[in-house]
Amino acid sequence: MTNKDKFEQFFEHSTIFLGAVESDDFGQDDLYKIHLEILKIDGKRLASVEPELFTADQYLNLCSNAIGQNSLALEWVDVSRVSIENYRKLCYQAVKQNSTSLYFVKKELFENSEKDLRVIYNVAVHQNTDALMLIQDQTLPLCLMAVKKNTSALQWVNPNLFSREGYTKICYYAFYQKQEFILLERIFENYPDIKHFKNYQGLRFVNKDHCLPQAYKEICLHAIKYSDESMPFVDESLWLDKNFCREAMKLSRGAKKYVR
Repeated sequence: MTNKDKFEQFFEHSTIFLGAVESDDFGQDDLYKIHLEILKIDGKRLASVEPELFTADQYLNLCSNAIGQNSLALEWVDVSRVSIENYRKLCYQAVKQNSTSLYFVKKELFENSEKDLRVIYNVAVHQNTDALMLIQDQTLPLCLMAVKKNTSALQWVNPNLFSREGYTKICYYAFYQKQEFILLERIFENYPDIKHFKNYQGLRFVNKDHCLPQAYKEICLHAIKYSDESMPFVDESLWLDKNFCREAMKLSRGAKKYVR
């Protein structure tokens, strides 16, 4: 198959290619330039690029431009044609643009650089907290960052990876935010580091069995204090706890209908 035939197959509907086929002489530079222009228009075309037609630097630049147009083009990067270091840079570029591309990151290529992989995780979660569901080796700092940014990220936290104390801490971070110490001291005498329930419906994502019992009660009570809409997400066992029910009814009249 000649270079021209390859062009026709790769750029079947390309107006740029149609303008170039008038010449039968396709050099290496022409091949590279036309691929580059097309990938800037449609990054997914990287799937059809033949890496062996280009130098290592040219192929790396093609990959970078393809990812710049569509971060999911990371799936089609031929790792054998780029160095491990450059591949990690491409991963960083992709997840920074779209966290979903984390799905295509070849984590086995980060075995000797855990720090770089953690940076990519942080970038992905910062871009979209739902990226946490794509991370199997979650850490406490990563989960704290995710739930503090978005309470609903709790649904992607794997409780089995943490101690009860660690998981409880993640839940607290999901529901409370730090405020000025003086204001905190006035409003919550016993909790000088927390204030303001951020998202009461996030309570439905809390795994009660992985929380410290007393901490779970406190989270539920604060949720009830801020909104009656949080009550359906309180674990049923707490509505059998007389002390909890008494406190809940002090905070909201609506709690009465949930008391067993």
